[in-house]
Amino acid sequence: MLKRYRTDSVWESEQDSWLTPLKRSNQCHSAGCATPADHGGDERYGDYPYSRPAKAARADPLHCVNVVLLLLTCGLLLYVFMLSVDLDEIKRRLSKEVEIRQQAERYLVEARNQLTDSQRESNNSRRS
Repeated sequence: MLKRYRTDSVWESEQDSWLTPLKRSNQCHSAGCATPADHGGDERYGDYPYSRPAKAARADPLHCVNVVLLLLTCGLLLYVFMLSVDLDEIKRRLSKEVEIRQQAERYLVEARNQLTDSQRESNNSRRS
């Protein structure tokens, strides 16, 4: 888009780009503009680069998507952490149950051995 602006009482046109404000500002300073009125900038902005209209605050959809993705990631990490804690608790309970079962089996083996020994002694005492 071509824009027209005035430098040293001559109207010039240039291709609008992201460098346009910088070019105008540099030309103004090199020409010795003391006040914003001396600048003679674009009609839309008046005394641009000294004052610029505020942009309307609006949510950028890409930022919204990024925020939602960040929240989902945090929620997923929290869920994984909670599952990890639950699995650790289940492992502790299971190991405790295994230990208790092994103790019970040892007790049963010991009791069976004692019973067998006492039966042998009673059989031996009856035979003698």
